[in-house]
Amino acid sequence: MINNFQFKISNNTSFYILLFFTTSFLLYILFITPSNYTFDSGDGIHHYLLAKYSYNYPDFELDLWAKPVFTMFAAPFAQFGLKGVHFMNIVCNVLISILLFEILKEIHIRNLWLIPILLTFSPIYFPEIFSGLTEIVFSLFLITGVYLAVKEKWIYACILFSFLPFVRQEGYFILPIFGLFLIVTKRFFHLPLLLTGLVLISYYGCKIKGSAFWIFTNNPYQLDNDIYKSGDYLFYINALSDVLGEPRKILLYLGFISVGYLFIKNNFTLFLLYI
Repeated sequence: MINNFQFKISNNTSFYILLFFTTSFLLYILFITPSNYTFDSGDGIHHYLLAKYSYNYPDFELDLWAKPVFTMFAAPFAQFGLKGVHFMNIVCNVLISILLFEILKEIHIRNLWLIPILLTFSPIYFPEIFSGLTEIVFSLFLITGVYLAVKEKWIYACILFSFLPFVRQEGYFILPIFGLFLIVTKRFFHLPLLLTGLVLISYYGCKIKGSAFWIFTNNPYQLDNDIYKSGDYLFYINALSDVLGEPRKILLYLGFISVGYLFIKNNFTLFLLYI
């Protein structure tokens, strides 16, 4: 028991020490980069400008391409320029690391002190911290929702998940998956809460847009644009090397193989016991 207690203290301490150093490194990068530096000079700049001027132009705040919840979340930071948005992403990174630590501790994963390194320095994730893109904030909302679900705070989890589509487009795919999970686990009472984000955002923009259904009538993805309507189904699998890096991709595949092996082994053992 004493050894286990010492391991937990060591694991927690190592995590926070590593989190401190990675955060310090990110703040150092923020300090030495020019005030107008950004990793992404396309969508990221657009998101930043809409957030910065959303207090002056309500239509910017409700822009469905920019995602209203992301714009509202980023607006206070955007008043300090691009560096303000980059600082926001650094704060999000810290919170995501802590939430991942708590989630994985619940399911008894080892070597949790590695989380800040594995998260922060993924090939795409790291440069996106220094941009105005929506991925980092979306990650925070998603991980917070998962954390609340792991802690069985289902009401808060459902409400938070309901806002995902208004942080990033992928939320429209994650929301029904979470809804299916609620159905499978027979939490039918919580299903209506997944409409919270839609109802509140619709009501908030109703007067400005002049319609209670403005979210549907102003959908920017209804346009005839091949960028949003076609693509290879294996695109993200083929892009794993760019997203995770080659070492992490190999570890991911090894993890799938290990989980598959343990699943088959355990079920075969249960089958023999049943016989």
